[in-house]
Amino acid sequence: MVRHQIFDWENPAHIKALLNFYSAIYMELYDKLDSWGRTLIYDFDRYFDMCEFSEVREYIVTRKIDRVSHAQIAAELQEKFGLKYNENHICTILSKEVPEKMAQTATKYRMLLTTPQPERKRCFTCGRWLPRNNYFFATNNSRKDHFASNCKECEKKKRIEKGGQTQYDRRSKDAKMYEMQTGETRT
Repeated sequence: MVRHQIFDWENPAHIKALLNFYSAIYMELYDKLDSWGRTLIYDFDRYFDMCEFSEVREYIVTRKIDRVSHAQIAAELQEKFGLKYNENHICTILSKEVPEKMAQTATKYRMLLTTPQPERKRCFTCGRWLPRNNYFFATNNSRKDHFASNCKECEKKKRIEKGGQTQYDRRSKDAKMYEMQTGETRT
């Protein structure tokens, strides 16, 4: 009987499970470079890098992969970054926030690879041809195709340049880290 490993990068539950078993898979398949498990680990690392998480989020995931308890991670965050995260918040980051962002990144990447040219739209600012959907363009009902003329990435860069948004998202819970890095306090 042949087993088929089906892993869906667009499903946050699959990513959450992989995050929980990352180190076990890595250790078991360390010397088997062409195995399906090593491919999963490689893809996880690639999607994780594409997400561009904050330094705090990267630290939390790295420590989870090292099999450190949530209580220990909370203590390390307090010591290293001066942030007071409770165990429940760390659990939410690892079980919901990180997998969902990675799943969205995987969806965007798949769309970039599979969307045919007629279903793409050119960003007015950067000139890239991107899939015509809400992952890449904001809605604008005043336009014929109902999408903004600039992609979301270019719009975000414009907001940052104008000072309307910092490089660090205002909704981020890492405000203290922002203060540590820049010496500025958010208002």
